[in-house]
Amino acid sequence: MMPQWPAVRHPVRTAAMIAGVVALVGSGAAFVPGAAPRLTIALALGYGATFGWYIVGLVLAPGLPAARWWWISSALPLASMVLIAIGAACCPAAVLRGWRVIGGASVSIIVVWLSAGFFLSALGWLSHVRHRRPVADA
Repeated sequence: MMPQWPAVRHPVRTAAMIAGVVALVGSGAAFVPGAAPRLTIALALGYGATFGWYIVGLVLAPGLPAARWWWISSALPLASMVLIAIGAACCPAAVLRGWRVIGGASVSIIVVWLSAGFFLSALGWLSHVRHRRPVADA
């Protein structure tokens, strides 16, 4: 039997709760000496809201055909980070000499994957808005 994807009863509330928790944790950096409290709290709120909408959008998108390919492609950023870690453990001097190429390629892979995730998250939210189907009580 295939595992069931978690259902989100109230996606907007869930995204707001995730955003609030992330912003609460992130705003603790405002108490670091030398930090600008207003800027830190504003950045924490922005990051929390983005992270909340991103995660809930991904949870809303499993029925979309692109979701399966996005999850499968998550092996690419993982593999790039593992290869950097293995290279740094085996021959750190070579990794440091080629860091601009290695790091640039790895960051590019991660940025493309996260951008595709944002696009998929937006599709998940659009799918939810278009097909507002009630979730049955369990």
